[in-house]
Amino acid sequence: MTTRVSTGLPRLDTMLGGGLLPGTLTVVYGATGIGKTHLGLSFCHHGLRAEGAPGLVFDLNVRGDSQRHHTYAARLHHWDLSRWTHSVLPMADPYPPAEQ
Repeated sequence: MTTRVSTGLPRLDTMLGGGLLPGTLTVVYGATGIGKTHLGLSFCHHGLRAEGAPGLVFDLNVRGDSQRHHTYAARLHHWDLSRWTHSVLPMADPYPPAEQ
């Protein structure tokens, strides 16, 4: 049996048979207000406490309106979230570049 990764929400972990499967991608979708952001932030916060490093939450909202996730994260976990503003350079061949 594979050891599962806790979501940080004990009741959800129980419903999922112990948590999420490691090494898999989990997509959460649903209506506004059902707790998707809360789940993502709780999972990241639990990772910070358990492993010393937070996870990532990707908001793929296509509606165009802001749900103010940054204020929710600040209120829930005292986090300062911001948009990703860094450029990602194309991968070189070979990647990673060989050391000189």
